[in-house]
Amino acid sequence: DAPKVTFDVEPIVKTTITKSNGDKVTIETETDLKEGTSVTLKLPVYGVGNATHARVEHDGKPMGSYRIQEGNYVEVTVSGFSPYSTQAINNDNVVAKVGDQVFTDLQEAIKAAAPDGTVDILKDVTVDKWIMITESLTIGNDQLITIPSINGLTINGNNHTLTVKSIESASNGNNLFYDATNLNVLNLTINCVGAAANQGGIGLTSGTIRNVTFNGGAGVFPGTGEVTITGCTFNTSGTAIYFETERDKLTVTGNTFNVTDKDGYAIILRGATTFTDNEVNSGKVNLADNATGTVSGNDFGDVRFKVYNGATATIHDNKINNLVFN
Repeated sequence: DAPKVTFDVEPIVKTTITKSNGDKVTIETETDLKEGTSVTLKLPVYGVGNATHARVEHDGKPMGSYRIQEGNYVEVTVSGFSPYSTQAINNDNVVAKVGDQVFTDLQEAIKAAAPDGTVDILKDVTVDKWIMITESLTIGNDQLITIPSINGLTINGNNHTLTVKSIESASNGNNLFYDATNLNVLNLTINCVGAAANQGGIGLTSGTIRNVTFNGGAGVFPGTGEVTITGCTFNTSGTAIYFETERDKLTVTGNTFNVTDKDGYAIILRGATTFTDNEVNSGKVNLADNATGTVSGNDFGDVRFKVYNGATATIHDNKINNLVFN
């Protein structure tokens, strides 16, 4: 990114620019700003290059990104007599946008979009250390990103790939998300590699996971709310879709399961879960004693499909070559 330029906003805006030879130049511009009021200023942006947006800070704190106008300035509403700064953002470093704001850090974009905005991923992204995002957990300084109310947040991968090399979760499961409400993740490939190879996964109490490919790590941890998982591919090392008690509002449809662990599971069906039109190439499937949902239109091939005696689910129109009763 370009060098940061600082502006001392007073009744006269003082702009200090450092030249390449080290000389400092101050430009003064009169404004009608008074203490306790606000005014919209055109703050210059230098070293624009290929940038379309500039990062703006107020007294050292981020205000977000602003579109650079013709003439290389951003329009910013300011108040108070404290310093502001602008810095052109190199387009090559932009990975995501939220509305008209752009971000060079995907997790910063997610925080800015919460609780119910949309993050558009603009290119393939590699994250060296992902900090787990949670609604309810607050322990561990700098080891969790706690967003108290995620409700309608959408992450649209736009068919790009997110590669995660490690995860920090303060020893709480090492997921990407822990317990998000009404979270929607769409059109994304997630590669968990290195230290994250057996980690990752998305924990959500409700929401939609659609057209997501999971490679190398965990899959989805659905909560008790309404969760739909559709059109996804699970190339996971462990259980693709994992939950321990009944899930009466879970719909799993049109997915492909390629679980790499020979003893791993695609899913253990509990409660009124709907499991339809899926292709299970590897990863065992159990229909637990408390299963009451619908299992139809699936191709289990030679994968073991085990039905426990207490299950009362409706099973029809599936391809099952390895049926076991318990």
